Amino acid sequence: MTMKLFLLLVLLLLVSCRPFRNGLPGQCHTLGQSFTWLNRKYCLTPGDLRDVADGTRVFDGDPEPKFPRDPDATLEGVDSDKDGVRDDVEAYINELFKTYNQRMAWKNYARKTQDFLLNGGLDKMRNRDISFFCVQLVYGFTVGDPPFVHERSIKRFYFLSREREVRNESNVHTILMNNPGLSLHRDEDNQLKKRFAACPFEVQNQEELRKIINASPWLKGIKGSGRRERKGYGTPSTFEF
Repeated sequence: MTMKLFLLLVLLLLVSCRPFRNGLPGQCHTLGQSFTWLNRKYCLTPGDLRDVADGTRVFDGDPEPKFPRDPDATLEGVDSDKDGVRDDVEAYINELFKTYNQRMAWKNYARKTQDFLLNGGLDKMRNRDISFFCVQLVYGFTVGDPPFVHERSIKRFYFLSREREVRNESNVHTILMNNPGLSLHRDEDNQLKKRFAACPFEVQNQEELRKIINASPWLKGIKGSGRRERKGYGTPSTFEF
């Protein structure tokens, strides 16, 4: 491959994503079926969302707000329907996720992320981390990347604003400085006891999910380790989700 051809391919890659409003280069995300055509992946940017989130769409019985004109003008952003989820993030989640359970779980995660961003504090950070347990639950504790890949994708979108990124890092730094030796492990033991009640919404397809979770290598590994027995869940062989 000649150098000229290589540079041309790099240039095409860079322009394949439209720039974000604040001048950062467009970031490509793996978006799944709705954004794949002829085996090509496309980028999801605020510009794309502004085109589709026009205030007329409804998801899960909830009218979607119109994409804000300037979503990064303030630290808190725009939340016109006062549901705790920024309007731009709500559009991102609605466009990216195709099932009720996934949309509801990620909106809960976004809500806890916003709460921690604006208020800080150890309890807020733990609430955000615990909300990810619900995300894993609605994916059936899949062994693989989907929940974690999407978490990174949402965080990249959520913290496009440098102001938000700095505030989040400052909140985390303050907690770590004030709590030496703090473990940030997600509280799976207590959440597991709650089963589907760990999610603050009525999870759909519970029987199907229960079968998937009970057969998952994730739960089998925990049962086989004896950890559940020590935590009071009963013997490893008898605990079922």
